Amino acid sequence: MAFITVAGENWFAAHQVAGTHPNIERFVLAYIEGLGAEPADRIESMPAPAAIVLERAWDRRGSAGPNQVVYSMLLDATIGDFVFNWVGLAGADDVLVAASHIAPITKTATDGDVRGNNLTRNFALAFSGIAALLDLDVPADAWQMDFTWAALAGKPDTFPPDPHNHDDRYYTVEEVDAELAGKSNTGHNHDDRYYTEAEVDTALAGKSDTGHNHDDRYYTEAEVDAELAGKSNTGHNHDDRYYTEAEVDTALAGKSDTGHNHDDRYYTEAEVDTALAGKSNTGHNHDDRYYTEAEVDTALAGKSDTGHNHDDRYYTKTQLQTSGQASAHWDNVGTGRRNAITHLGSDLRDTMPFSGDMDALVTPGDYYYNSDCTHAPSDYGLVKVWREVAGVVYQQAQESHGGRLYSRYLTGGVWTAWRTYADSADVVPRAADLRVGSIALGAIYGLSAGYAPGTVLDSSGDHRFILWNINGDNNWATPTGTWVSLGCIDGAGSGQLAIRTA
Repeated sequence: MAFITVAGENWFAAHQVAGTHPNIERFVLAYIEGLGAEPADRIESMPAPAAIVLERAWDRRGSAGPNQVVYSMLLDATIGDFVFNWVGLAGADDVLVAASHIAPITKTATDGDVRGNNLTRNFALAFSGIAALLDLDVPADAWQMDFTWAALAGKPDTFPPDPHNHDDRYYTVEEVDAELAGKSNTGHNHDDRYYTEAEVDTALAGKSDTGHNHDDRYYTEAEVDAELAGKSNTGHNHDDRYYTEAEVDTALAGKSDTGHNHDDRYYTEAEVDTALAGKSNTGHNHDDRYYTEAEVDTALAGKSDTGHNHDDRYYTKTQLQTSGQASAHWDNVGTGRRNAITHLGSDLRDTMPFSGDMDALVTPGDYYYNSDCTHAPSDYGLVKVWREVAGVVYQQAQESHGGRLYSRYLTGGVWTAWRTYADSADVVPRAADLRVGSIALGAIYGLSAGYAPGTVLDSSGDHRFILWNINGDNNWATPTGTWVSLGCIDGAGSGQLAIRTA
């Protein structure tokens, strides 16, 4: 049974919307091996070129009512030979409009005395409003009926003259055309821009009638007007106090979402808190161990910038380091003068702050160190660094508070221990060297073990010399009075001297 393909149906609908007439131009006959039943979904394609046995324009067409048309093709005895089991109608746009699967038919052409056969193929198409769509007003049976005057029955006895006119009860052709202009055909279909009757009924289900009234759960028209008074229209425009959508999009381009996460190129809040722990506030003040901004400015006043350049009154570093470039080349300066120059340069330098590992401090100069330093002899102080030759470095330090002096030196890649300079409080004289005027007490009394505590060694003059404790336990004292006591003195003549005035 012939069927209109889905592609053909869409083709008709597109022409209906456009108000144009589609052109069905030819029959297509083909023989397809293994041809089955016609597809239920009406999706059919044109046969392969090798399977097509004939393509021929239709000979006649006509309407069988407003919703059906018939196309006919006459094949006389001059056409053949071939067999076909598939018939199709194709449009001007090469659209397969309709098709039919049939039993195989043989078409032969006359060959000498052997007469060929004649075939007529009719193709009926049913589609709403198709006759008007294809601009067909000729009945399909017109070529099969007798339209002679005598054969016509029921014709009137008289007819109006050809140039007659109708009164105003009738529309003229122009009036009818004007009325129909832009109107759709009776059997037209709407595309998906329109609701079907069923879709409209579904959409209106449960909706209120036009004249219904609302209770106090809804605003009245007056209440809505009052609510909207002073409100902007939906399509209002803002002035330049506001960003447009495009400006906001541009401003946000490349910005992170509110809830975004950072990768490991950034510190987390916990890592920042840990890093800031123990750090000073931005507005903190330093004590007198540090220079103020004014003191730094004063110290730097008149100083040259780090990257300053000298004019031609001075030798460049390259000239001084290149033999023959300058009369004052280092190679031409004797060892004694080099030492003097080095010492002079050291004396002229300001004390530089240093914090770090003092084992790494090998550049000659004067430095101020603090409690952040490692391998330092004290918490705070000054240190002076000399370099004898590469790999041999001396350090001498003076602590800030006690004033003690320390020294050490680097050789063979190893620093010696810090040596502490003794002062008067650290002196421990030998007993044999103790004197009253020019008299050595050790020589007079032959100090040795066996003296009882309190033994008077000498009471001449204004002083009394008493050995209070000679037993080596370092615990000694003096009786009431004014004297000088000796304590912890053994037979070898060693001990401590203390002076006590009571």
